[in-house]
Amino acid sequence: VDHDLAALAAVRAWWEHPAQVRGYNVRVLDLDLRYPETLVNALGEHLDLSMPVGVLSTLTLDHLEDSELSGLVEALASRLAPGSGWGITHLSGMNGAAEVYTGQAREQGADTRLVAREPDGLRKVFEAAGWRWRELSPREPGRGEPPIAALNTLAGSSRSS
Repeated sequence: VDHDLAALAAVRAWWEHPAQVRGYNVRVLDLDLRYPETLVNALGEHLDLSMPVGVLSTLTLDHLEDSELSGLVEALASRLAPGSGWGITHLSGMNGAAEVYTGQAREQGADTRLVAREPDGLRKVFEAAGWRWRELSPREPGRGEPPIAALNTLAGSSRSS
């Protein structure tokens, strides 16, 4: 799911054509995370949301304002089956860099922003919608240091059945 034309073209080239990748159906959706009801309805057309699913958000949620993030989290929490999981990588501790990025992007006419959030603030948004979280430490077995020190990686699971 993305609404950036360059990202959509690249993902479609790699994953959607041919439509079968290692035996799985791959769909690329031109949708905007800022409109969560549209997103959830479209996902319901392609996935059985009564079964647990996995959601991955890799440096995407930090492009949403706080109210947009809350709306997305609440919409997904209300529609995904218990046992669903959500893995997140999110920018944190880089408020100044996020502000510079946002300013430069808007000067160039892009409709984007970057919001750095601290782990506790991010976790509270998800927990308020019923998700349980744990922060993944870069020192866990099998994990090296993150490539960018200012990233938080969280793993969540939806409310229990």
